[in-house]
Amino acid sequence: MNPITNSTLNILIAELGTECAQVQALINQLQLPSLTANQQAEILAELLAAAVHLHTHCVRIQVRGIDKCDISGGISQLWKKTCL
Repeated sequence: MNPITNSTLNILIAELGTECAQVQALINQLQLPSLTANQQAEILAELLAAAVHLHTHCVRIQVRGIDKCDISGGISQLWKKTCL
């Protein structure tokens, strides 16, 4: 793959990577055995907000010319590449 030369797109992809790291941290927290129901609910709410934020990043990246986000369903190739 060729390097991305668009500075705005590079920023969007970096922000997407940061948000993916946040999602992974929330998933890790959710797997802790001693969480109360309220703690689980709070983490799930944060995870939902992060998912919306990831969707927004995918839309913004798609608009910038990288049509890799499968917004209608499944995990996008871009998300896999950035987060995994």
